[in-house]
Amino acid sequence: MHVILVRHGKAQNGQTDSERSLSQDGYRTVENLGMRLKKEAEQISQIWHSHLLRAKQTAEILCRYLLPEEGLKAESFLTPHSDPLTVRSMLESEARSLLIVSHLPFLEYLANLLVTGQPESREEHVLEYDCRPAGRSGEAPEKHTSLETDLDTES
Repeated sequence: MHVILVRHGKAQNGQTDSERSLSQDGYRTVENLGMRLKKEAEQISQIWHSHLLRAKQTAEILCRYLLPEEGLKAESFLTPHSDPLTVRSMLESEARSLLIVSHLPFLEYLANLLVTGQPESREEHVLEYDCRPAGRSGEAPEKHTSLETDLDTES
């Protein structure tokens, strides 16, 4: 499994939660992240995102840079208060490289769960996690990389 977790870009205020779109600053920040990931990340098979507008917009921007083989997929289990244990179980059976765009506090709990096994809060907003089976000759050990960004801290 190889997964990159991304919190959506900064959203505008004043709309219902599901209709909050990215602000101009949010678009700019996500564009910058897309350029950075294009240079630094391995090929992504698919981008999963929550159904909320700001996450969908973030995923669409990142898709233009990363060109995932299987495109975008909206998932109902990526909301701010989804169960990270359920998603971790799904990821454990994944062989593809994924990028997940979602919300706080869900991403904080999922990131910590993937790294430590405990769903405690973490501060990173972008996390790259690469887990390869132990003991295979010639394979690298687990890699945990946190890319700090200035993405907004609201869900």
